[in-house]
Amino acid sequence: MINKKQKAVNCLLGGAAGDALGNHIEFHSIKTIRRIYGENGIQSFKNDGSEEITDDTQMTLFTTEGLIEMKRQDTDSIIPILLAYHRWVTTQKRYLNVQKGSIYEKIERKKIKTILKYGTLINRKALHVARAPGNTCLSALGKGKYYTIHNNENDSKGCGGVMRAAPAGLAYDHPLKSFIIGCKLAVLSHGNPTGYISAGAFATIINLLIKDIDLMKAINITINILKGKVKNIPTEYRDDYLELINMGAEETINAIQMAVSVYKNVNIEPSPETIEHYLGGGWIGEEALAIALYSALVHNNDFKKAICLSVNHSGDSDSTGSICGNIMGINNNIPDEFNDVEEANTITEMAIMLVE
Repeated sequence: MINKKQKAVNCLLGGAAGDALGNHIEFHSIKTIRRIYGENGIQSFKNDGSEEITDDTQMTLFTTEGLIEMKRQDTDSIIPILLAYHRWVTTQKRYLNVQKGSIYEKIERKKIKTILKYGTLINRKALHVARAPGNTCLSALGKGKYYTIHNNENDSKGCGGVMRAAPAGLAYDHPLKSFIIGCKLAVLSHGNPTGYISAGAFATIINLLIKDIDLMKAINITINILKGKVKNIPTEYRDDYLELINMGAEETINAIQMAVSVYKNVNIEPSPETIEHYLGGGWIGEEALAIALYSALVHNNDFKKAICLSVNHSGDSDSTGSICGNIMGINNNIPDEFNDVEEANTITEMAIMLVE
């Protein structure tokens, strides 16, 4: 049996592999993908060196670093993750706006520079490159503000929240804690309830999978959590949990249930057309999660087939591949052909630090 440390490593490496595979075809229509790669679409890396990750894996790494700092400080405050995201913004050749409303408003600039140079990742030169970062993330995080469900920047439910939430599932023992932290880290940039509830749902599924709960059962437990059907809610989680689900989880629930329904329908053949018709393009949070879950259900014991299904469609291929790779990596060996991913050593190091 794979131990928790290795599962965490495989989870983040699997996400990076799916991200890198999808990176080749993001923004391509399925017609274009088939013209370039054949009828089955892209099936492997180009084998010309380590495969490039995108902003999805970059932000997942900075989420991990923020969570590590939260655990070091023994705090439930999400501020360490926010500061990590601000450091990510600076790696994208952007400058934080430290004007009115910024958390840096009353801090002298010399100290701000010190804050933004903290941590391990900021010193990794390979991460100081823009890989098609989402405008929503750059815009919201670049303002240097602290957003919550009651004070948010926008009404976006783009997938930029859910695609970076896997580490919240690895970091905590209780699934409700992972759900809460997953939501809170996503609302720092995405203000629509579906944008952050889908992130919390994804973190919950990861939390359950790493405990050797099978995927379908993990999905059913997560749906009950989203519906508020939780018995014996620990006192320390009650207020945050109830407040979050009362913001509206219906769209996320419906998307997850659709993924399960399509998977169970023996008359529906898995294909890019099926994904696009029933589940969407993955540009928004609940769709990206649904596509990843569907692909993982269809090929639950085959990492390669799952991530190939998850990326070959006319949508946000790197994000759906990343989420699916996170899911599949936990209980499946990652094929050698997908191991040569950019920053693999950094990803491994951060995953181990998070669970240890």
